[in-house]
Amino acid sequence: MLASITMHAFGQGTEFEGNIAGYYGTSNFSGSESSETVTIIGTVMLKGDLWVIHGTAGNTGGVHDYYPSNLTKPFKVDGLRVSLSAIMDPIPDGVRLAGTPITIIEIIKL
Repeated sequence: MLASITMHAFGQGTEFEGNIAGYYGTSNFSGSESSETVTIIGTVMLKGDLWVIHGTAGNTGGVHDYYPSNLTKPFKVDGLRVSLSAIMDPIPDGVRLAGTPITIIEIIKL
């Protein structure tokens, strides 16, 4: 999977545009081939040694933990409120994760 991302660091308009690459062995995952794009509003949290975003996606009404594969250092601040768009990644069969895996497309500080 290859995605282009734009990140705004701390609301100051600092942008990073580039490509990120991630590989997933299709035999290790269940679900459909297509990935869903969602908008998430939440709080960045450190859970153990992993960074997650605790928030809501769209109009789901429920609060969930999302595990971003590409959260950059400027956003790794415990308690930071963010808004982001992301692609929902497949969940590996038989693996327990810190949250629903996502790949960030765009993220801004609130």
